[in-house]
Amino acid sequence: MEQRRQFQFSLFENYKKQLFQLTLLGLVGLGIGIYSSHQLLLQLAFGVSVVSGIGYVICSFKLKKWMKYMHEKRRG
Repeated sequence: MEQRRQFQFSLFENYKKQLFQLTLLGLVGLGIGIYSSHQLLLQLAFGVSVVSGIGYVICSFKLKKWMKYMHEKRRG
């Protein structure tokens, strides 16, 4: 059971890390798009940043909720 909990925690953490890296990549793309005045790159980078940022927030919320549930389950 403990291995399963550790695995689930690792999955959440990996998703968060990937989404954070994708957000940073999108922000770098925004900077490059602004610098080069390339409209398509700017729009694409903005979309990637927004979607991955929202995904990161959702994943963080789910992880927090899961950890609270696991803590209560472990106590009870």
